[in-house]
Amino acid sequence: PTTNRVEIYERDREIREVEWDITREVDGEDGRVKRVARVILHILEDPQPGERYYLNVDPSKGIDSPEHDPGGILVRKESTGEEVALYEGYIGSYGLGSLAAGLGKQYNMAVVDPESNSGWSEGVMRALGDVSYGNIARTYKTGHGGKLEPRFGFETTTDDREGRRTR
Repeated sequence: PTTNRVEIYERDREIREVEWDITREVDGEDGRVKRVARVILHILEDPQPGERYYLNVDPSKGIDSPEHDPGGILVRKESTGEEVALYEGYIGSYGLGSLAAGLGKQYNMAVVDPESNSGWSEGVMRALGDVSYGNIARTYKTGHGGKLEPRFGFETTTDDREGRRTR
């Protein structure tokens, strides 16, 4: 059996579990609809005034089965890299975006940085846009005609994936 981050923290640091209601998308008879879901966050440290935070978002499809990975959010202090909050579960990419926006607001308008090459970042970005959360990490790449174009989130490779994983 594997050991997850929460199990490690329970041995080393005090963790507070907090219930949080978020909006997620589900497919139903009438197409895709939004529903409220309750999730459990693991808080290691409350936001500190003046501190800057970074949210790494690792989206997933949201299917709770052994064949699928859960999605995750890891909140870190920008100054030290210390992890202060985390979530792991099966709420889908839109639900993760909704949760990231709420956590970002709570953690001093933190930079939200979703993984963008998994194919599931579209739901995260849509949820962030639906609540007008704009502090999203971006890089600029040269596009057509030499014009700089923003790229939101981050792309992983096999070389850097382990350093960015939320689980």
